[in-house]
Amino acid sequence: MLLSSGSTGPPKAVRREVSPAPLLPTLTALLNGPELRARAPTLLTIPLFHGHGLMTLGLCLAMGAPLHLFARGTPELYWQALTERDIEVLVLVPTVLYRLLETPSPGRAGRLRTIVCGSAPLGAGLATRALSRFGPLLSNLYGGSEFGLVSLATPGHLLAAPDSVGSVLPGVRVSVRRADGTPAPFGEVVVRGSMATGRPGSGQGTGDLGRLTPSGRLTLAGRLDDLLIIGGENVSPEAVEARIAELGYVRECAVVGVPSEEYGQALAVLIVLHGGQGGVTRERVELDLRSRLPRMLRPARVTFVEELPRNALGKLVRRRLTVDGDVEEGGRAAGAGPAAGDG
Repeated sequence: MLLSSGSTGPPKAVRREVSPAPLLPTLTALLNGPELRARAPTLLTIPLFHGHGLMTLGLCLAMGAPLHLFARGTPELYWQALTERDIEVLVLVPTVLYRLLETPSPGRAGRLRTIVCGSAPLGAGLATRALSRFGPLLSNLYGGSEFGLVSLATPGHLLAAPDSVGSVLPGVRVSVRRADGTPAPFGEVVVRGSMATGRPGSGQGTGDLGRLTPSGRLTLAGRLDDLLIIGGENVSPEAVEARIAELGYVRECAVVGVPSEEYGQALAVLIVLHGGQGGVTRERVELDLRSRLPRMLRPARVTFVEELPRNALGKLVRRRLTVDGDVEEGGRAAGAGPAAGDG
């Protein structure tokens, strides 16, 4: 039994009955892609109750690799382990990767050979920063508790297309479908494979939106249940957030839908600023976004917050995002209270 992450609701128990033989091609590609090797010291920053953490534990046991864990890890402790424990493989989520990049290193992680990121969307900007900081060591793994492993972006994939989740793994079949089930260039990602829990032959809907190229490269574009309809157009929050995050003073952000007479729905944005940027105002944000977003996608409301609500894996918990009232210059909106952590 595995627990789903609970980012869109309470965690669900997922029963797994997997035959090793059909899974072998997938696991072989998983080992060869990031170039994992036997007895390589591994640092795991993900809870063991989650599928990604459990998979890492199983691989380390199978390969005789020492596994380093922290009950309550911090970027400082992770850096210390990387520099003092000869860690060769680092397994993390994008939030931990971001915090490592923001935390000064006490030394050089000279033995680090592979970084495996997964369990949450890896932004193109963060992937590019990590590749610049660590070199071509970063891989991005896409999968889910209910449908198993799907694709792997190697360092080569990320250097060419940092917003991609890479190529579909052997033994897995992926299609992209409209709401009526017909094939589409953009739509819900549907998975068939030995780990998917859907009906045989029908595939397992992932709830993720994406595009699949003829060569098998997959790019995600948010969650199906997070889509907003603005001026009659389907809008992915993640796409808008990526443009807002390009502003140098934005550490992270999230957009939510609010009622609009003109568009039916409009966007409100919650912004976490980088340290030392407390003087940034709503007017500054609005001015800077004029050249980056069309009018109907520019936020109608701007809220500055200390942090965004995330669960134990670092995933953004959108159902806990709230925006109340208007923002004063350089301040927080009254009642805009997304709390840290969930699940």
